[in-house]
Amino acid sequence: MNRLKTIVLLFACLTLVIHACKKETLTDHDFVQKHFIGKWPLKSRVLLTIKNKDTIVRDTTRFSPIDTLVFTADNKYTKGLISADYTIDEKGENLTIATTPAVTWHIEYLRQTSIILVQRRSETIGTDQFTYHTEENLVK
Repeated sequence: MNRLKTIVLLFACLTLVIHACKKETLTDHDFVQKHFIGKWPLKSRVLLTIKNKDTIVRDTTRFSPIDTLVFTADNKYTKGLISADYTIDEKGENLTIATTPAVTWHIEYLRQTSIILVQRRSETIGTDQFTYHTEENLVK
């Protein structure tokens, strides 16, 4: 009889714990938004100029830890003396910074301690196709 009371009590406690835990569903937007909040040192910037599928310019700039991007929970972005609002699209794929003009970055890579942001732009000059690629590497 004593064993039965213990089993019923354990089962009741387990049921209570399971019922008390509610699953929080995060959308892609919410997950990315929460991940961005904080200080992100800018480690490097890579600039590529591609002409007809051939890379003609590759420029890599390394930054000191002083060069830091700050994203706050109230959607404010700060980089050096530049401060602006930022938004992340519903799919969590693009970051738009409301500077003049507004700048949109594709979130290429998102991990616990690093983010890679990419901008691509193409133009045709005569018969040549030029693609300009900018990549910023943020590492905590």
